[in-house]
Amino acid sequence: RLGAPHHFDMTQKSFLLLLYGPTAVGKSDLALEIAEKTGAEILSADSMQVYRGLDIGSAKPSLEERERVRHHLIDVADPTEDFSVGNFCDKAWPIVDRADRERKPLIICGGTGLYVKSLIDGLAEVPPPDPAFRAEMEKEAEAIGSVTLHKRLAGLDPISASRIHPHDLKRIIRALEIHHATGVTKTEFESRQQAPVWKDRVQWIGLKRDWEDLDERINGRVNRMFEEGLVKEVQGLLARGCTPNHAAMKGLGYRETIDYLQGKETLDRSIEIIQRNTRRFARRQIGWFRNDERMRWVEIGEDSSLDSILNEVDLTQ
Repeated sequence: RLGAPHHFDMTQKSFLLLLYGPTAVGKSDLALEIAEKTGAEILSADSMQVYRGLDIGSAKPSLEERERVRHHLIDVADPTEDFSVGNFCDKAWPIVDRADRERKPLIICGGTGLYVKSLIDGLAEVPPPDPAFRAEMEKEAEAIGSVTLHKRLAGLDPISASRIHPHDLKRIIRALEIHHATGVTKTEFESRQQAPVWKDRVQWIGLKRDWEDLDERINGRVNRMFEEGLVKEVQGLLARGCTPNHAAMKGLGYRETIDYLQGKETLDRSIEIIQRNTRRFARRQIGWFRNDERMRWVEIGEDSSLDSILNEVDLTQ
């Protein structure tokens, strides 16, 4: 066990609670319960729930749940858009600013580590290296040369390009990598270094479960997604112009379902692959903040249900 449930201090000047955890851990249910008891709104920090039409595969809160509690940053982008962490922060920061300024309780709930870290710490501390993108750029540089890549960078970010030698491939790729990961240029990215004023007022709570328990929940969730119509949802998205190259269609569950629809895998095999990939993803989600001292991890188990955690919440206003 990683420790007993902690009290949430809601008596401080503003109540900003981060509820983080891997997929299927139960954070959305807990966020709803806390929100209904405190009058809080919920800000979704999920890179798939931002897209309209990605409902089943992203485990998006239902319309009924969104009527009960106001949610932010759900259904804010078309699935053909490339919605980046930069776009997310541009939309999320004003929401948290307002909640902090007006002393309105807000729960930041999600499992996209990059979104959470960027929102609270500012964009300049991320992104981490992307080995796949770097390998792709290095291969391209072998074919067209670093000077051509430098010209591409100059078209995106002339200020950074002016500071990087056309033969300095490593720095050229890093500048392109930042744009690829965040949707903003290296120059703009570095101008956003300052963390928000409310950074130190956020209470960090991380939810965990025993891995065997979480894996069972993940497998069950994936099965339910197909029972609820994930294949039909993906068919509809493809019919509306989405392609496998769109960022939304590269999300867990979507890319594998496309492989099934294209005849690359059987349905049963696709389900198994999604379950396996999601289990692996859950471990990476924990890794984002494993060593971050701000995160107070609460393990949910047979003797520590969501109800028992709620009983520990100090709802004093």
